[in-house]
Amino acid sequence: MPVNARWPTTRGRLLDNWGLGIVLLAYACLRLALVNSIPLNSDEPQHAHVVWAWSQGLVPYRDVFDNHAPLFHMLYAPLLRAMGETSYVLTWLRIAIIPVAVAALAMVAFIGRRLWGGRVALWALLLICACPPYLREAGTFRTDALWAMVWIATVACATSGRWTVRRAFWFGLLLGTSFAVSMKTSLLAAGLAIAWVFVAASLPRHHRPSPTTCLRSLGAVLGGAAIVPLLIVGWVALRGGLLAMHYGVVAHNMLPGLGRTHGAHWRMPLMLLLLGVLALLVRRAVHSADDAPLSARRAIVVASAVAYMLLLFGTWPLLSRQDMLPSIPLLALGLAGWWQTNSRPSFAWLPLPLAIAGFALMLHRNPPSRDLLAQQRATLADVLATTSDRDFVMDDKGASIYRMRPFYFALEGITRARIERGLIVDDIPQRLVTTKTYVVWLGWLPVKDAQFVSATYLPVRNGLMVAGHDFGLLGDNVTAPAHILLPGSYALATGSGSDPYSARLDGSAYVEPRWLPAGPHALTVPRSGRYALVWQPAARLLPWTGEQ
Repeated sequence: MPVNARWPTTRGRLLDNWGLGIVLLAYACLRLALVNSIPLNSDEPQHAHVVWAWSQGLVPYRDVFDNHAPLFHMLYAPLLRAMGETSYVLTWLRIAIIPVAVAALAMVAFIGRRLWGGRVALWALLLICACPPYLREAGTFRTDALWAMVWIATVACATSGRWTVRRAFWFGLLLGTSFAVSMKTSLLAAGLAIAWVFVAASLPRHHRPSPTTCLRSLGAVLGGAAIVPLLIVGWVALRGGLLAMHYGVVAHNMLPGLGRTHGAHWRMPLMLLLLGVLALLVRRAVHSADDAPLSARRAIVVASAVAYMLLLFGTWPLLSRQDMLPSIPLLALGLAGWWQTNSRPSFAWLPLPLAIAGFALMLHRNPPSRDLLAQQRATLADVLATTSDRDFVMDDKGASIYRMRPFYFALEGITRARIERGLIVDDIPQRLVTTKTYVVWLGWLPVKDAQFVSATYLPVRNGLMVAGHDFGLLGDNVTAPAHILLPGSYALATGSGSDPYSARLDGSAYVEPRWLPAGPHALTVPRSGRYALVWQPAARLLPWTGEQ
């Protein structure tokens, strides 16, 4: 009889374990299916460019601009170095994110099993899979995927067992690692601290930690948290990049008046009010529980995510969907725990069809047959085919990945705002000339810079612009002037039906591509047609080119 009594529980645990494994496997397969069909975010090539810089032994922050914490780029640098130059780089890097994304869900399952049980862990994973915004953002190549995984591991360490000084040290080590991935960890840590205060205040007095225990734990946390950041900062300092790192990670991102200014006067009071409501809910949950310590750990998991969201919406100037990656899984645990307690038996398995619907919606909106990285891949292939690793390519945020920009700053949102306010000197035209940048991957540029590029570069295929001069349509026996911005080897490109070898360039017959100094030149053509001088390595990219 005891064996039979235990059998349903054993069978239920086996079902839960199998269910967790199946969900994680299905999630990994979904991530792989969507690897090329999720729209490209401009942050992804920016991160890939910084990873490339690390892989080439460049001094981070000093040689290549970055306004993110460095650990993510450090970890992926060996992989990018092993891959070499390939136009499929973002596809491979997205594939390399899949283990991180799956590990984040595995950590959620670990927390769920330790604090609520296998069934709640399974419900939580299914609820996460029913959230298309999460499914969309978790598979892109950005720091936030690793940041979310490390933070969930940090919360798991803090709540999965009895709190000791040793656990405090490991918690601090993970906390410091999270800071080394993203400085937004400051909001997560603040949310966790708020949740801990609310829970500690709600516990019966005999369950509250003593001041001595708190001090010992704080020392262990701070000691563990300092290890990874100090190692990274020390390494960067030895390479001569410390001042640049301080600017990129801290000073550059601190711009008053940036982002959300409308409604700021009411967001803070509303945030404080909702934090007060959260404190009352935590107190009620802890007081009504039979097992106060277990209820306290559960409350810390969920309340820390809620507090983080309130701090994010109440204080953070720039919001993005990926900011929710570390909080949605923890909220799903709370919702799953509530669902197990309050749902009717006939509705108990509702998270499963919700997850299936979430998967189906993602596959419908982003069919795997649609390759949304194809355009970026084609342009990058042209960049790699026409330039060498010694050439500069001007892009906005690092789209060319394997090439240095002539302008130090990535033209992301904060840089744009600083340029508009005159806090960053906009010398892009001068840098294009000084560095002999023949190729521009035209994204966003300040208006005057865009006008300069349009006047001195030729548009070719796949959104690239190259150095040269477009004469347009010329009549018979016409001599037309040209001004070449950059010295180099130039080819005479002609439209269909025109013969470039009958033309005369600077008074001599055009025989083959030739070296032209910067400055004025003249072209004489005996026959009408369209003509252009184009930087010779990129001449084949002109869509209307005939013989050259």
